[in-house]
Amino acid sequence: MTQEEQQAADAAKAKAEAEAGKKTYSEEQMKELIAERDKAKEKLRKIDEEKKKLDEQRLVDEGKTKELLTQRESELLEARKKAEKLDTYEKTRREILEGKLLDDDKPFTSSMDLDTLEKFVEKQSKQSQHQQHSTEKWKPGSSKQKPVFKTAAENAKWLKEQGLAVE
Repeated sequence: MTQEEQQAADAAKAKAEAEAGKKTYSEEQMKELIAERDKAKEKLRKIDEEKKKLDEQRLVDEGKTKELLTQRESELLEARKKAEKLDTYEKTRREILEGKLLDDDKPFTSSMDLDTLEKFVEKQSKQSQHQQHSTEKWKPGSSKQKPVFKTAAENAKWLKEQGLAVE
């Protein structure tokens, strides 16, 4: 057996073993498992909150308010760092998304939240792709109409690409 055949056999064996170890669940079973998981997560979250409250109350009862204050300041600092990272991410993501839009569309996006902006850009992109496909089909003298562009520059670029530009 050659090395390639051995590798192929090993890969087939590994795939068969992996498939044998997998369990399959019906959609209903999956929904039940997900519901159970979510309930367990919620229960754990409540237990963690209760433990934190008890720890804080213990510190207050023991007169260790400075420790509690230090703990809270640490949590606040960590939350501020996370918020700053999130703000930076959202700003960068917004700039990237707005860079994909035409200048005419940008004034409408300033009041959109990030999710709405992503959907808007996706929709505009699909429309642009559709328009691009329709422009690829047009030929001089055909019954199809020449595409309509928002700017003269886009029109000139398209004419040049089609070899129809007059220089």
